[in-house]
Amino acid sequence: MDEDIVQRRLREIGQMGQVGAEQLGKLIHRQHYDFAHKVIPYIIENHADNLISGLADNSTQEWLCRIWNDGGDSVLNNYSAAVYPACQFVKASEEIGLVYFVMPAPRTSGEALYTAIVFLMDEDLPSTWLWRYFTLELGSYLVSLPHLSISIDDPDPAVGWTFAEWSDSQHINRGKFEYEPTLNNFLAVVISEAKSDWLII
Repeated sequence: MDEDIVQRRLREIGQMGQVGAEQLGKLIHRQHYDFAHKVIPYIIENHADNLISGLADNSTQEWLCRIWNDGGDSVLNNYSAAVYPACQFVKASEEIGLVYFVMPAPRTSGEALYTAIVFLMDEDLPSTWLWRYFTLELGSYLVSLPHLSISIDDPDPAVGWTFAEWSDSQHINRGKFEYEPTLNNFLAVVISEAKSDWLII
């Protein structure tokens, strides 16, 4: 994704007077947030077969880009064409497969950097019946949050990364991500969570 193209398109939108900078930011946040926190969980719960069949014929990225574009306001068409999530399937082991998403860079709290669906493998494809969905989100820790073991006196920066999960349509914050927020570290934690839950050694 070419940053110059993105910036030029955003300037074009502003010059056309279609939307102010503040409103543009809200629209981009809504598209980003909804895709990671609403669209992907909905797809897993209701259209897992479409997602998995797309993995078999390598059409998943194109399909998800259409969903990404359709999920944004029409004023974001040029932005969405240049900035979009990248999706990849990896088989981590004989038992575990992952579909992970590298999201456009998060800008505000709650937006995800990475998300991943971890599946129990069913022969050569992910199963549609045993899976979990995790996100690594930009977080703001300016207030005391005892259930996340975070306090106002925390020596860490006020802005960090939150490891979270969607389960039964509920968003569960699992606390601060304790590692450098790289894709490999995120996927390693996701795989560890799945192995522990599914009793895979």
